Amino acid sequence: MLVYLAIEDELSQQVGRKLISNIAPTASIHPIGFRGNSYLRTKIREFSAIARTSVVIIFTDLDAHTCPVEMRTEWLGTVELPEKLVFRIAEKEIESWLLADHDGLKEFMGERINKHLPREPDIVANPKEHMLKVANLANRDVRSDLVTTTKNGYQRGLGYNERLSSFVNSIWSIENAAQRSQSLQRAQRHIHRILSQ
Repeated sequence: MLVYLAIEDELSQQVGRKLISNIAPTASIHPIGFRGNSYLRTKIREFSAIARTSVVIIFTDLDAHTCPVEMRTEWLGTVELPEKLVFRIAEKEIESWLLADHDGLKEFMGERINKHLPREPDIVANPKEHMLKVANLANRDVRSDLVTTTKNGYQRGLGYNERLSSFVNSIWSIENAAQRSQSLQRAQRHIHRILSQ
């Protein structure tokens, strides 16, 4: 089965690949995008056209929108989604799904981060910023890749995407994370429905 995976960046790709492979291990995954949220929005009609014959899964972040329904309406307008197109929104950013796996993050970063992991990651206002705050308490080797401290707060380190992608592939548990993230549960459910047809 060929699956087109439309994503914003490398980290989203790794999350998407893991979700798809967990449901359909033999799927051939073809990633497209890598140019951020705005690019995906401009290509929505093209993705819809591809989805008439192949499965297309779009992952994007909620970002500044107030709710997924509002964002879907803004993006899609009158476009009817083909049956084979899955449009899933992480609330608010893909990092919220990573923050939802507490056990995995403690294994990855160390026990010191325990008190700073959110109980409800879907309602964290800025998951990327929260991830950086957590990462600042991590073991030194992880911390140096993920975060740098500046006068204005925290910024992503040079190894941010690469190191978190490695975490997704080797440690992150979809099952654990889905217990704390309803948006991840919904994404998992919709992908399963499409890939099981």
